[in-house]
Amino acid sequence: MRARERVHQLLITPDALVSGRDLLPTILYLTNCGYSIAVARREHVGLETALLEDISWDGTPMPDM
Repeated sequence: MRARERVHQLLITPDALVSGRDLLPTILYLTNCGYSIAVARREHVGLETALLEDISWDGTPMPDM
């Protein structure tokens, strides 16, 4: 999917936390994607690894909310 199509989908897909008038989440998403692509290329890892680089989880069950 191209960047233009991703932006279009982000703007038309309803979300509980994001309003169609609030472009900041879209801008932050695209900025993060660009950063992750640069990290993936620089470190010669897959894009998924670069996107999840700052997530840490030890495998314990998540508490119910």
